[in-house]
Amino acid sequence: MKKADPEYPGGLALQVIYPGGQFFQQTGFTNAVTSTTHFRAASNTKTFTSTAILLLHQRGRLNINHKITDTIPGTTMTYVPEDQNYAIPFKNEITILQLMQHRAGVFDVANDMIPDSISASVPYKMTGTWNISRRQTPPTLSLLMRWLEL
Repeated sequence: MKKADPEYPGGLALQVIYPGGQFFQQTGFTNAVTSTTHFRAASNTKTFTSTAILLLHQRGRLNINHKITDTIPGTTMTYVPEDQNYAIPFKNEITILQLMQHRAGVFDVANDMIPDSISASVPYKMTGTWNISRRQTPPTLSLLMRWLEL
């Protein structure tokens, strides 16, 4: 079995908040972990965002069959801005549901297909990531959560 890379430690932390109080437990970390420690959430935000979208759909606040270029009900904004940073191929044909199902044909952040070659000698590192905490959430998730509270 390969030894864990100290730069990428493994471990588990869980905080459960319920009406009667809260519970926090952690294991497997070399450094102290508390309920305020920040973790890289990565693709887990897709699950949270999809849950929020489905709640909005269930409450009639949006329709998952709308195109991502449609106007958000009750606003003058579109789901995806008309902006050079959102130059997604065929975005006028993509629905919210297709995005949630990963069937919209949208590639990575730069809208690039998988590169011709990938070097395995350099470990995967990501910069500028979102750390989910009570103080900092991705703008999309934050907007959806505020909208759910309305």
